[in-house]
Amino acid sequence: RYAIWDDTDIQRSGRFDWMLDQAQSYQSYAQWAAQQRMLFLYRDQRYQPASDQSFAQHDQTMAARPHDWEQHLAGIFPEIRLKSFLELRSADAGCGQMVVALNALWAGLLYDQESLTLADELTQDWSSASWQQLATTAATHGLSGVSDYGSLKELAAAVLSLAEDGLERRAQLNDQGQDERLYLAPLHMLVHLGVSQAELLLQRFGEDAEAAFQFVAKDLWEFPW
Repeated sequence: RYAIWDDTDIQRSGRFDWMLDQAQSYQSYAQWAAQQRMLFLYRDQRYQPASDQSFAQHDQTMAARPHDWEQHLAGIFPEIRLKSFLELRSADAGCGQMVVALNALWAGLLYDQESLTLADELTQDWSSASWQQLATTAATHGLSGVSDYGSLKELAAAVLSLAEDGLERRAQLNDQGQDERLYLAPLHMLVHLGVSQAELLLQRFGEDAEAAFQFVAKDLWEFPW
């Protein structure tokens, strides 16, 4: 999937130096987004070509409408993008428990100030070039990879620990008195094994692509590994 996105209109998708090398604000993101080429215009209930104009050029010549901006924001795909919410695009889903695990991971990191501060400190000295290398290594080698910041397995374990601590401090309990850390169980399993779901799929089905396809096409809730 990374290979596809990294070959898809790289002016509007992927990882960009400004994500690490510049101070970020809503204004700076909007300025960057406005310079990106528009995909289309929606007029009279029909999609029309946007003549390869950026949103800023379109706004100068045709007085853009509010829904033009909303549609434009939905058609650019940086690794982190702002719409009416913050979208973090790296992870694919998997089964139902993995979807919830991803939400729990980000909740533990972003909704607890101590974990957020520690995560910021962890990445404080990262550079855009090393981040690019880390992303490529992760997509190619998974948790067995090594980046400029060390073993990806160790880095994943550190991030998971921060998220777990954040969820413990949030102390959002279910009817059984369990907090949200229970949702991280699939991630703990993958980090413990040091493998990705793709690697587990290959171990299980080998070259039998049809069997693998049938397996992942199921409406799975429970983590199957």
